Amino acid sequence: MSPRRAAGYGMLAIAPAAVATGDAILALRTGSTEASGQFTPIVQNQVWVLKGPVEKAMLDAGMRSTHLMRDFVLACAGSTPQCQAGMRAIAANAVSKVVTDAGGQAQTAGLPAGRYFVFSTAMYKQRPMFWQVPVELHPGRNAVALDLSNARTLE
Repeated sequence: MSPRRAAGYGMLAIAPAAVATGDAILALRTGSTEASGQFTPIVQNQVWVLKGPVEKAMLDAGMRSTHLMRDFVLACAGSTPQCQAGMRAIAANAVSKVVTDAGGQAQTAGLPAGRYFVFSTAMYKQRPMFWQVPVELHPGRNAVALDLSNARTLE
């Protein structure tokens, strides 16, 4: 993954509809560990914490496709209206949105404990991929790594 701006696909910066507060913090680390053992971060990458699966948010917003995630990510590569509709659906179901720093790390503000889905997209070796990782947040510090082991490709 390029340590430069590895993600975005032209996605709009839409803020979550409502930001919940609580005492569960989610620390994120995004990137890949190369064969050499060197960690390559994904920088300036948007990561969303959603109340449910991203596909459900998009379906609830009226989006229809037999390949919903693939079509969404490809739409965002071209900054199309379908991308904008998908981003609005994600924002409406988000409890938090963070952007990774130069080390590929980010941290949410306090959230209520509970089950969430961590969603993000990126390019890896010229191939689009995404994460939708379920996570159970407990009071205190929680951690999730978004790396090649839990990424999904769009093929």
